[in-house]
Amino acid sequence: MKRRSLSPLTGQMTIFLALFIAISLGLLLVLGKTLEIEISDFWGNRVKIPLETLVLGSVSIILFAHFGARYLAKPIIALDEWVKGDGKEVPQDLSDRQDELGDLSRSMRELRARLESEIQQVETDRDIHRSLNQLREIALAEEPSPATIRELLSIVIGTANADAAMLVRRDAEGGGFSVISWATAEGYKTGDVAGVILDDLVPERLLVRFRDAFETPMENLEGEAIPWTNAHFGGSSGTARTFVNLPVENEGQYIGSLLLVRSRNGLSLEQLEPLAGGVVSSAMYMETSIQRDENWKSIMTSLSKAVDAKSQWTNGHSERVADIANTIGKKLFMDEKELSDLHVSALLHDVGKIAIPESIIDKPGRLSDDEMAIMRQHPERGAKIVEEIPGYKQIRLAILHHHERWDGTGYPYGISGESIPFHARIIAIADVFDAITADRPYRKGLLLEQALAEIEGQASRAFDSELVRFFLSTVRKG
Repeated sequence: MKRRSLSPLTGQMTIFLALFIAISLGLLLVLGKTLEIEISDFWGNRVKIPLETLVLGSVSIILFAHFGARYLAKPIIALDEWVKGDGKEVPQDLSDRQDELGDLSRSMRELRARLESEIQQVETDRDIHRSLNQLREIALAEEPSPATIRELLSIVIGTANADAAMLVRRDAEGGGFSVISWATAEGYKTGDVAGVILDDLVPERLLVRFRDAFETPMENLEGEAIPWTNAHFGGSSGTARTFVNLPVENEGQYIGSLLLVRSRNGLSLEQLEPLAGGVVSSAMYMETSIQRDENWKSIMTSLSKAVDAKSQWTNGHSERVADIANTIGKKLFMDEKELSDLHVSALLHDVGKIAIPESIIDKPGRLSDDEMAIMRQHPERGAKIVEEIPGYKQIRLAILHHHERWDGTGYPYGISGESIPFHARIIAIADVFDAITADRPYRKGLLLEQALAEIEGQASRAFDSELVRFFLSTVRKG
């Protein structure tokens, strides 16, 4: 804010006095005579003084006091402006003064420097805590995937002013590091990074130090750094960069490191360490979730294969249905998570048949009404098998409803139209298409165009007509 004079009234007073002088002198000139005032001097003598002389003298004293005060207050005003941030710097002559005002200016300079440093520290701590909260929110809210782990590293890159970040886990038995994930700042080249960094590829002096937090210029490594750092940041642009290792422990045991490459000044190692702990904890939690999902998927896939193997006529059926559904999903611009759910749902759509007797599944003729009633239990049995698996809610619904029909005459609940889950509608088409094109004990499989005509004929009866049109177009285009 622009400062006013020493006093808010000073400028107004100066204008008032100037007007007063001009009016007074003007009146005297107009009257054409001199007015005098009689006063007593110091010795008691009566003295007559012209009025204009008295006025001019009084105004001169006031103006002298005003401008004299402004001159004397100038250094104090400059110091006041600097303290409030209005001035860029304390005038050098004020800092060099060897009096109380100089001491005050130097003390104020030191105080302001300390305050600015503390404010910067508070802002840095706030940024770190904000980043830690983001890491926790992503880890708990997002569906675990390699992409979300890379998102965690992107937050670290932004907070630490880094060019790249890599998260590695130390093999429990030694021998190398597993690369959990890595990411680079925008504008830097990326490439493939091996899933494992063997100890043979890491210089011995780095290998010894991985349990300690340290930062060293890349040039000190003399080309010995982990291949990832050399391949992507090894002095290619001539910018001085540093290699940062931030170790992470679990119950006192070293488990891995967050590795950074950066070319800009930023957070200290002490400030980066809690960030490293946050990203490693979040990433390893997510990695565990991913591994758990993969384990469940492997178990369910094995069950699915076991179901298909119960009959020579259905061997490979579930995998073919999953491939067809996956092709449709990709054409419909499904994201990674939705596509994964669709693929797993299709792969496991008949998993409930594990509880159906082989005599029914592999019967060479058509099923009786009682046998068909038992066979129709498999969607509910399949949904029951997967209902306790974390994150399988949509998959369960697709398995449960893949035999529903668009007109409401399907099973197990007879729901219709858009009440049928979207993934179940896709699987229904893929399931029937594979079934009618495969040979059965009681009939030969249909040719492609015959099968497509059969699917088309069931539009708006068994299947979603929009999906049928899309499916037929996709298959015919190859």
